[in-house]
This record gives sequence, C-alpha cells and structure tokens, in this order.
Amino acid sequence: MKIIVILLIAAFVGASQPASAANPWKKQKKYFPSWIGKIYIGMKQDDLLKKRSAKVFPNQKSGKVKAVESFDGKEPSAVNEVEYSFSADDNLLIQVVIKYSPLAKAAEIAEKLYGKPNNGKEWLYKISNDLSLKIWLKEDILYIADKKYFF
Repeated sequence: MKIIVILLIAAFVGASQPASAANPWKKQKKYFPSWIGKIYIGMKQDDLLKKRSAKVFPNQKSGKVKAVESFDGKEPSAVNEVEYSFSADDNLLIQVVIKYSPLAKAAEIAEKLYGKPNNGKEWLYKISNDLSLKIWLKEDILYIADKKYFF
C-alpha cells in the first residue's frame, strides 16, 4: 500500500511541473534562430552532437570543449559557421556563436529575433533562477551565452 501511495505522489509531482521545467528547450527556443533546431544553453554535449554535425575540438589548457559546424554551401546560406562551447566540469552547452556572412546583415537578423537591445548594446533575458541568457553582436557574429560564464 505504501508503495502505491509513493508512486501516486511521484506521478502527481511530475505531472504538476510545467512542460518548460521538464523541457528547457521550450523556455529558450525563441532566443535561437529556428533553423538551429532544438538546442539550448545547458544541453549535454553528447545530446547536441547527436542533433548537429559539428566537429569537436577539446582545449587542453582549459578543459573546455568547442564544437564547430561549418555551413559552406549548406542552408542557411547566411551562416558561415556555428561554434558550440561546453563547460569544462560537466560538458554542458554554455555558449553558441553564430558567424554570419558579411552580406547577411547580422544586426538586422538579431533585431528581428530580439528587438532593440534591452541592456545597453546587448540583450539580457532571465530564463530561470539559475540561468540568464546574455546575447550580443560583434560585427557579423552573434553570441548567445549563459551569463554566469560571460560577464
């Protein structure tokens, strides 16, 4: 009888969580271009590499891992390359760097995604108590990162 009660409580607690708590992508999807798919800051490296065709480059000094996906001749044609950076301690995605071609007008693309910057020259979005996204543009490069790693 105790086991049934425990199972019922566990099922109720799990069902009462909002879908976005169980699926962090739902909370973050509007901050990424749609073509990039179901990736999110905090995603496990192995899970991302199953979804994206990126080559892995470990950094021997820092222990961090970077994965690079080239878009030469592939869609979206406005993108040259995407870099995914992972934390050294737990291999979670901490930054996505989208390198647009100079003709792509990255500033216009960013403004369509995020509107006008809400924090000086960058965008800052609180996703949860543990995560704030810091997004900024430098020339033709868009950075989407976990704020705690990039002040």
